[in-house]
Amino acid sequence: MAFSSPELNFHKNIGFLAFLPLKTKTSISLISGKVVALEILYRMVYNSLTAFGGQHHERIRYEQSLADAKKAGLRKGLYLGISQAFVNISLYGAVALIFWYGPYLARIECWNYDAGVVMIIFTSCLFATNSISMFIPYIVAFIDAAVAGAKVFAVIDRKSPIDYTNHTNNQPHVVRGDIELRNVTFNYPARKEKKPVNYLLFSFYIIHLESL
Repeated sequence: MAFSSPELNFHKNIGFLAFLPLKTKTSISLISGKVVALEILYRMVYNSLTAFGGQHHERIRYEQSLADAKKAGLRKGLYLGISQAFVNISLYGAVALIFWYGPYLARIECWNYDAGVVMIIFTSCLFATNSISMFIPYIVAFIDAAVAGAKVFAVIDRKSPIDYTNHTNNQPHVVRGDIELRNVTFNYPARKEKKPVNYLLFSFYIIHLESL
């Protein structure tokens, strides 16, 4: 147990740091592929993509968007296999150490150790090390939660520069209710090259009825 636990904890931390960027990259690539697939379906239904022979080009685009996810998935599987192999090496190394050092103590220090004590220690260390090693593969679940919740918690913790409860800032004496938008630009994270809203200029007045 003393032989394997520090190494397992060290390897757990290294594995978490290695899996986290790979999982993030895989998620971003899969989202990009989903966006391409939805765009293809939209074109097939509304823009007659099939009629103009664009299937091959769109298939290449879809495969390229998933190439990064494939590479990250292969690397993640490799690291996970190495982690599991290290766990098994640590587990059975501890078993071998117990079977070698236990009989040695029973022969040399027979007044403190006997075969029964060796078996009790062996069983305890085996179950303890096995219990520690069982949670190693489930680190991926914590990584998934960290990737999914990182941006959500970032939005929750973000402080808006507009705070109506802060009375120390400058406040207008008269509020009419008019709203004016100046140079508003927006794009989706997975489609940064396309901007649905680009330098929007618009004004909403309190006494007018506007329609978009």
